[in-house]
Amino acid sequence: MKKINLNILLLIVTFLVLLNQLDFLKKTYLVFTKNYDVRFQKAYAFNLFSGYCEKESHGYIYYIKKKFNKNYPPKIINFDKKRRKLPYWIFYKSFNNVNENELILLNYNNETEFNFDDYLIEDEHQNKCFYLKRK
Repeated sequence: MKKINLNILLLIVTFLVLLNQLDFLKKTYLVFTKNYDVRFQKAYAFNLFSGYCEKESHGYIYYIKKKFNKNYPPKIINFDKKRRKLPYWIFYKSFNNVNENELILLNYNNETEFNFDDYLIEDEHQNKCFYLKRK
């Protein structure tokens, strides 16, 4: 009888330590108290390969999708030479239906050549990320 109780106690302690290490209760609380948009932007804001308006800029692209209620992705240009993949997956639609009259510029700097004369700036973040519409 004592051996069974000891095994059960050991199992319970192991389970509680595992819950603590995984921050299970905290993460469960956040899922129920924060909406999806806030969690998405926060998760990608400090990600190693992403950021809000740096690297692959998932946070900014998601912000544009929600603010302008975009169903199909605008054309995306990332001036960061290290980032090859463009995150069209955020729009949940086929990449074949890219809207060529709208454009998202990521990681723009003053040394980059781009003609803004043909576009209206609908949104910008720190003169680094832009959402543009063709005039």
